[in-house]
Amino acid sequence: MQRSTHVALEWECQRQELLSCYESQHYPSLLHQIDSAPPILFGKGSLSALGGQHFPIVGSRSASTYLKRNAYWMAQKLSKAGL
Repeated sequence: MQRSTHVALEWECQRQELLSCYESQHYPSLLHQIDSAPPILFGKGSLSALGGQHFPIVGSRSASTYLKRNAYWMAQKLSKAGL
């Protein structure tokens, strides 16, 4: 196992977050259809959620408090709408 893979798996287990690579059975099928699909998805929650409808929220790792609140608000509204 490559060191980067080992580190990523440790991250997933320690933080109880999810990691899915392009070759994984859990990788969203719609992402396979685009030319620039990300090779690895990092997220929070359950791998089973990757099978449903999705909406991306992409942002900076150093986002302002305002942007974090706005992203949280949008995620809540979209989740309540069934996404």
